[in-house]
Amino acid sequence: MANVTECFSGCCGLCKSCTNNYIQSLDKLEINDELNKRGLELYKMMGREYVEEVNNRYNKDLKDWYKKYDYKDPYYYGSTPNIIRTEKTGELLKFKLVKNKHGHVCDNIYCRMMYESKTDWEKQKYYPNLPIYKREKINEDKGGCNQLCCLCVNRNF
Repeated sequence: MANVTECFSGCCGLCKSCTNNYIQSLDKLEINDELNKRGLELYKMMGREYVEEVNNRYNKDLKDWYKKYDYKDPYYYGSTPNIIRTEKTGELLKFKLVKNKHGHVCDNIYCRMMYESKTDWEKQKYYPNLPIYKREKINEDKGGCNQLCCLCVNRNF
């Protein structure tokens, strides 16, 4: 059986040493959510440089959004809209701002990709403070996103 040549970065996800690390990290993180798995796969596929580029653009847009709405944290949300109504495929969707620290991550695949690229510390300290909107009246049959960050709910990202 032939293996891919060992890489120098330790994060290609293709060679034997990276594959072993990947499997061990999956066991350690106990990823059981399909969106997290897809985000992790996208991170591995796109590579670190692309993810950093997307993350930099996201952080710039997020900073602009914070200034626009005077958002500081989940307890001081300034003039942030409490409810956002949007139309998707002809259906009117209603999202409500989560006003406390939370354990939610945006359902957008690129947001999940950025989430999976972060350290455990960033996941525990940074993400609970991001403005997240939860979808009201979730219809399981239609699927779709149930929680979106402030940029994705407005489709700015």
